[in-house]
Amino acid sequence: MFRYLLYQIEYRRWLFLALAVALIIHVVPVETSLTPAGKSLLAIVLMTVVLVIFEPIPLPVVSFLIAVLEVLFGIARPAEVAQSFMSDSVIFIMGSLMLAVAIVKQQLDKRILFFILRLTKDNVRLTVMALVFIAGLLASVMGEHSVAAIMLPVSLVLVRIWQENQLRESKQPVVFLMAVAYGAAVAAIGTPSGGARNAIMLSYWDRVSGVHVSYLEWIVVMYPLVLAQLPILYFLVLRFYRPAAGGLANAYSFLRREMHQQRQFSV
Repeated sequence: MFRYLLYQIEYRRWLFLALAVALIIHVVPVETSLTPAGKSLLAIVLMTVVLVIFEPIPLPVVSFLIAVLEVLFGIARPAEVAQSFMSDSVIFIMGSLMLAVAIVKQQLDKRILFFILRLTKDNVRLTVMALVFIAGLLASVMGEHSVAAIMLPVSLVLVRIWQENQLRESKQPVVFLMAVAYGAAVAAIGTPSGGARNAIMLSYWDRVSGVHVSYLEWIVVMYPLVLAQLPILYFLVLRFYRPAAGGLANAYSFLRREMHQQRQFSV
């Protein structure tokens, strides 16, 4: 029992440290211009930074812990905290994540890969270009994290097939993963639904300064920037990861067999 307790203390040490920092800042009087609520909020922010970096507890628990501490420290009333979880930006983000779940559920990620390989065949550079642009266009609508989760299985299929046709120790398959990751990250600013920060900024502008930016107005300003960055990103990915020709000869036939076995895709 004692050894188990020591193990838990060691394993959760960052949790205890984060809570101790928050409590000390909240309790100890400091001669600053901060209000009591501001000092308590600073304590919660520092605690959150520690918990997010070292992750001693699951990240979803961190978000609920923030809400609980806001009430305990007297920053906001329970009704106000609960209402913040149902703001327009939160619902907006939730809808984007639900769309991503639906895509994975219907195996549209495999359909996307099948469509890519029908066009690119064994051309690795064209495949990388397709991954960059498709990940980017999807991320601009439903969020970069959602698209990364959707496109990761696609990239892993390509990596596995590459390794079957090339040397196992080759590092070149990383180009497929980087194409998805960077494409999604760059294009996330394309629309308000492209990332949580976009929706939060829209809500913040409207609430603080009274500036209302519509979905279409955001697209008109930001999407040209996305379209300009994606080709540059494609050439940078090829420049730094230098994929060799070939290696995907069996990808199309492999995916076609898999789709036929699942009987959810017609060719």
